[in-house]
Amino acid sequence: MIPAAGRPPGRRGGGDPVDAYVRGLGRALVGARREKADMLAEVADGLTDAAEAYEAEGLERAEARRRAVADFGTVAEVAPHFQAELHRSQGRRLAVLVAVVSPAGQAASSSLWTASTPREWRLWQAQPDWLVAVSTAVDAVPLLVVPGAVALWLLLRRSARRAADPARLVAGTSALVLAMALLPTATGVVFALGGAGDVLGHMLPRMASLVMAVLYLVHLVLAVLAVRSLAALAASRRAGRLRRPAAGG
Repeated sequence: MIPAAGRPPGRRGGGDPVDAYVRGLGRALVGARREKADMLAEVADGLTDAAEAYEAEGLERAEARRRAVADFGTVAEVAPHFQAELHRSQGRRLAVLVAVVSPAGQAASSSLWTASTPREWRLWQAQPDWLVAVSTAVDAVPLLVVPGAVALWLLLRRSARRAADPARLVAGTSALVLAMALLPTATGVVFALGGAGDVLGHMLPRMASLVMAVLYLVHLVLAVLAVRSLAALAASRRAGRLRRPAAGG
């Protein structure tokens, strides 16, 4: 079991009811390791406090710990609640990340045009109209992504207060982040196919190239986080852990 902060593990053998319960709950949950560990530590702390209260009333330690676990509810009853909170937390984190990264990417892209010479600007203007239109549309993406991410973040907080299933909201947030993360690569492919690769290469100074490389790496990390979030949703769906939480503990 993960000991609660500030509390010694105590004399807990392999048959300890609290220890077994926390391990079982941990196996039932899917999510980020640190958040899951913190959640399990809180559960262990709460169960230990409840058991100590029963001991103060005169119950033997083993019986007190069994009673505390029984009062809390079975793993099948409480796991949906904890699983939903893990997904909400992941969704809120993704929403914050994309709301920050999207404008940063736009600022880095703008630096490309600011650093261009008049000759390079004329070369860019000579590109096909559809290519310039694509570039203009990509520049407008943060204007849509940031409000969307903020709205999803607020809806995820509201779903926690209403104890609602957050699966669709988290899936939508993950899909938004994944699309935003793949946008630079997709745009680069379009520009290369449109013949603008050489022009952009000349327009991109060394420092801006470094910034863009870092942003590509950040977008890759975002894509991985979004895919992991979607995979966790699918895994909990298959395990039956995403439904309206039952009352328990």
